[in-house]
This record gives sequence, C-alpha cells and structure tokens, in this order.
Amino acid sequence: MNLVAFMGAYGAVAAALAAPAGDGPLLSAQVVSSMRGRAAAPVGADIVMVWRGRQMLRGRLRLARGSGSGAMITRTSMLLLAPGEHQLRVTLPPVHPRDVDAASLRASFEHEDGRTEPLFDLGMAGASLGGRDFVMAICEGWNRPIEVRRDLVGRLRFEDFVRVSDPRLFATMRWSFDPEAMPADPLSLFAFDLVVVAGEGLRALDDDRLDALARWVRAGGSLCLAPAMGQLEALEPRHVAFLNDLAGADRFVLNRHGRVRSRDGVGIEGAWAGLGRVMFVTWRQPPLRGEPDWMRELSLLWDVRQVWRQKWWSVAKEIRERVVFQAQSPPRRRRPCRCSSGT
Repeated sequence: MNLVAFMGAYGAVAAALAAPAGDGPLLSAQVVSSMRGRAAAPVGADIVMVWRGRQMLRGRLRLARGSGSGAMITRTSMLLLAPGEHQLRVTLPPVHPRDVDAASLRASFEHEDGRTEPLFDLGMAGASLGGRDFVMAICEGWNRPIEVRRDLVGRLRFEDFVRVSDPRLFATMRWSFDPEAMPADPLSLFAFDLVVVAGEGLRALDDDRLDALARWVRAGGSLCLAPAMGQLEALEPRHVAFLNDLAGADRFVLNRHGRVRSRDGVGIEGAWAGLGRVMFVTWRQPPLRGEPDWMRELSLLWDVRQVWRQKWWSVAKEIRERVVFQAQSPPRRRRPCRCSSGT
C-alpha cells in the first residue's frame, strides 16, 4: 500500500452562519493539521471551530468525502459550544487514492433544529499512486533525550530489509506525537504501519490511550515499546500491567528505581498480540544495527518472512529462528511480506 504522511497548516477556510452583513461569520472552522496514511486508511485531522455568538450552540459537525450515494460521511457526537474557540480531533472517512471526487473534504454544521449550514470545502490530495512508503508514529515526552530516540528510530527502519535503486520509490515517513496528542481512537492508529513508544512517552500516556494502543495491536497493528530508553521518572504498576497484557505473560517487573526489566534478563523480546505484533526493548540504549537478535525481532515487527537475495527468495537465519520461536503462536491470518534486499 502507498503511505504518505504530512502535517501542514491550512489557511482559514470558513463560512458565515446567519451572521449579520459586515460582522463576519458567527461560526467558522479551520483544519489546522492533517495526516493521511496508507491508501484506503482512515485519515486524522485537527479542526478548530470558533463560535462568536452570545448563546450556547448545540449541534453536530458533519464531514463528507465523495458525493451522491458513494459519499463517505462522519458525524461527531452532539456538541455544545460556548462562545470562543474549540479544537476537535476527528477521524475522517477513508478514501481510495483513485477516487478524485473524494479528495475534497466538505464540512457542515447540523443544528439541533435540523438546519444544515456549510462551513468549508477543502481540497485534500489522495495518496500517491507510485512508490512504496511506510508511516512510523513516534510517541515521545517533551523532555526526551533526542539522541536516544533518534538512534532507536533509525534502527527500526524497514530499509534494513531492502535495497532500492531509486530512493524516491521508497521511504519511511515519521510522524511524532506528544503523549497528550496521541490518538485515543484505535481507528486513527490504522493510518500507521508502526507505532513507537519510548520512555517518557509511555509514562505520560493515560489509560484511554494505552487501551487504544492495545486494541489497535490486537486488530493487526505493529508496536515497538522501549520503556527504558529516555526514561527520566519512575513508571507505575499500570505501565507494567500494560506490557504484560500485550506480552500474554508475566514477563516484566519494575526494579526499585521504577525501571522496567525482563524477568529473564532478555533485552529484546517479540510477541504476538491477537493479530498484531509487539517488540519489547528493555535496554536503555538502542542495540547495534544488524545484530541477530535485533533483526529477528525486527522481522517480526515488520512481518517479514522471506528476503529476495539476488536471484531467489530466501529465509534468513534470523527469520528462520523467529519462525521456530513462534511455533506455538496464534496461526497467521495475513499474507507475509516479501521484501527485496538486492537487485
């Protein structure tokens, strides 16, 4: 699938709602950031609504892509807007990249009395039709050690399994979140191929966001958890419970300093969680790129089973060991990824 991620600020796009002439719109809306992932995946967006009336406004925000019987529509729950500015994080309907008509996002406000007023019509280009891109979401705390996070993310690249003659045809896109901005809706996470949560990022996630991550993984997501990398403050028992729940066993404990360690002393461990995959990294520093244990669990994370080496598909030693390791794992329900590492 084609994956493209971007964040951009759009100019204000607003329309009047029964505003007196010359006084400006009473209600306006603006898309302040947007992210689009793989083709036909849900799209996340942050929308700011400004209500300049004197009374409370009650109704729903309606977002549509496409037209006629094929339109995909999302409605928010009932909103009660006080005068002022309000920010909403919404999941937009998915759209196929070849559906040109659905590239336009139309927003309107449905009043409590049944009236519908247009807000804006915004062009949102679909994913590119050429190349192969992957989207990696990174959840990190505001005081994270940048170098540690950069080294970890660099060692998680899918490019370690492939060699591409034209770099424009392949890329791993990165999308960073502060913990409080991490999506709390599992559906929003399906825009990503891989989510990375490290150190302070894990500590700052609330229970709703941890639950969203767990539900997303069990539905087929890939998650890398590195609780010790960049950790500055002690973790809580709820964080260890989250790790053990995804691991399907009581693998992790807190030491007296509030740091996570594996009961077996293993620094890298992989596990199936439902239909998804999790890699647990309990080392405080990223492992060396190409290390066998790392490549074995990385192949699990990216769902790699075979690698193209010059003239044929082969199963690398690390992947072969990983397959044996998973002998008692749940049966596979998805086709494995075949990845080229040579020309």
